[in-house]
Amino acid sequence: TNLNISLTDEFASIATELRRSTVQVKSGSDSVGSGVIWHSNGLIISNAHVARGSKATIELWDGKVLEGTITAKDLVRDLAAIAVNATNLPAATIGNSDN
Repeated sequence: TNLNISLTDEFASIATELRRSTVQVKSGSDSVGSGVIWHSNGLIISNAHVARGSKATIELWDGKVLEGTITAKDLVRDLAAIAVNATNLPAATIGNSDN
């Protein structure tokens, strides 16, 4: 049972970290989706089909709302970069698939 408690605590810790680095993205009148804080200096990555137009509203895990500017889109990969004016955001830990 100690192993189960340890795993449960570890999963809860990972879920909390992921929740804090995941944001809600609203763009246009009907486009809502999620994004990930990619860099603590305000870089958000989302789907291009969510990030329509040139602006987006970003809601953080704690309810704070930030205005964002869509800085790049790749329609083939369905990715978009959104910049927000913020620092010290809880960025996701990016893995290396080669490892």
